[in-house]
Amino acid sequence: MLVLAAACGPLPKPFKPGMKDRDNPLLKLDNPSGLVVAPVEDAPPQLAGPLAEKMADGLRRREIAATTDGALNRAYLMEGRMRFENFDGVLVDLVIAWRLTDREDKSLGALESRSRVVLRDWMAEIDPVMQGIVEATAPKVVYLLRGDAPRAVRSGRAGILIAGVEGAPGDGNTALPRAFRAVLERAGIALADDPETALARLEGKVSVVPAGKRDRVAITWTLRDGDGKEIGVMHQENEVPGGRLDTLWGGLAYDIATAMADGVAAAMRRIESDDPSRPPRRAGRR
Repeated sequence: MLVLAAACGPLPKPFKPGMKDRDNPLLKLDNPSGLVVAPVEDAPPQLAGPLAEKMADGLRRREIAATTDGALNRAYLMEGRMRFENFDGVLVDLVIAWRLTDREDKSLGALESRSRVVLRDWMAEIDPVMQGIVEATAPKVVYLLRGDAPRAVRSGRAGILIAGVEGAPGDGNTALPRAFRAVLERAGIALADDPETALARLEGKVSVVPAGKRDRVAITWTLRDGDGKEIGVMHQENEVPGGRLDTLWGGLAYDIATAMADGVAAAMRRIESDDPSRPPRRAGRR
């Protein structure tokens, strides 16, 4: 039986790595696994932070592990700077120059979003303006990040099935599996959709207990082989502000998945190497 208990550890605070967690192997991936969206520079506060949040949400809906709180270890960084151009006395171009970099500050590409707005009243229509920016920009970001990314293997007896999560408040039972799929696929880990052909499956159980003004969150992840036999168990535990998880989990789900991804990847490599039915892997693109 593969013992994963040693991989247990606290959830990053809140669900992100603290300084003392930097050497925790669960918080490290061989490849960058997601994207941190920074607040837009030179923008009013009504746009700077909210647009970053909306962009991260738009990317998550496209299966990119994105957050705004810097919690994704070894993630890419997306920065934007706002300016106005082509003012004609009434209308003006609201331009945001986006830059994507890796952890060594090497550029992955530059994008530009442009919205024609009424300068005097554009703040009154800020929500649809931001949504338009996200819808125009997010697909281009996905292409930059995934244009040559390795795709998960989905045929034969292979891959890990994210079997489900139970016990979570808010949208956690759906947000956590979605986050795991995005994070693991981005890390190049094969995913499975069919329980009959999955080499392993991951199940989660969440417990939230009020503790004064905070909630104590404990998550147990059980990894099983394709026949349902328990292979190992991993635990996460931490406190969050009271009621924080009662509605949308958002980027916290991706922080949780990222913290566990390295342990899941190591377990899958062990399972694959022990499976006699698995053919040798062909060298893939890197």
